[in-house]
Amino acid sequence: SAEKVPVPKWEDLTLAQNYPTVQINDMEFSGQNAKLTKQTVGRELADVTATGFIGEAEKKADATAYAVIGIDERCAAAIKFDGSEEYYVYINSYYLPSTLGEFTDALSLEENIEFGAASYSYFENGAYKNIEFNDLDDSVIWDMLLSDRDAKSIDNYDSHDFTAEMTVGVSIPLLGYENIALSVTEDGYLITNILNTGKAFFIGKEKTEKFTDYVIDNCTGYEIVYVSDGEEIPE
Repeated sequence: SAEKVPVPKWEDLTLAQNYPTVQINDMEFSGQNAKLTKQTVGRELADVTATGFIGEAEKKADATAYAVIGIDERCAAAIKFDGSEEYYVYINSYYLPSTLGEFTDALSLEENIEFGAASYSYFENGAYKNIEFNDLDDSVIWDMLLSDRDAKSIDNYDSHDFTAEMTVGVSIPLLGYENIALSVTEDGYLITNILNTGKAFFIGKEKTEKFTDYVIDNCTGYEIVYVSDGEEIPE
């Protein structure tokens, strides 16, 4: 029988969870359960009304939207609710950059992104294998995957069937992201779920192959084996 998961009570949630959506300049932003320090908050953008629901009942709260320093105002904002001293990160999932360079600049990725392990999955003798590489140099990721600033983004991500060949874990602590994905596909795309929706940039098959080969040939790989209680064990 399926276990019932208790629904958290309204009063136990943060303001960003209670009021998950806000309109800023005709764009819809959604709350991340992450707070910003005052030092990272920029100029005031607008007085806004944040919206949430208790069951069917719509709830509204007055708030002020501010820029996040170093982040394009179309991508994210800091929301401060009336009567609260806290600043919550709200992001625009619908933001679509035209090029990889625009995306990099919009989020100041050079300052804000942190790279984790790379993982590579493949089938061998009918079994699914997953290898993790922990010693990848950040500069290699920048040189091989993020240097083509003119790489165009795909405007209809969901109509493509992207399959990640190798994935690098990425975190953007400023925006409340921890261990999400930057991946390459066999057919030459760089794909990511930064800002909650899929984005793909065509960087070319030669680059994605070269990156995958580089990691496999130059980094130390550990096979991740899953045992029955759900714990991961590196071999």
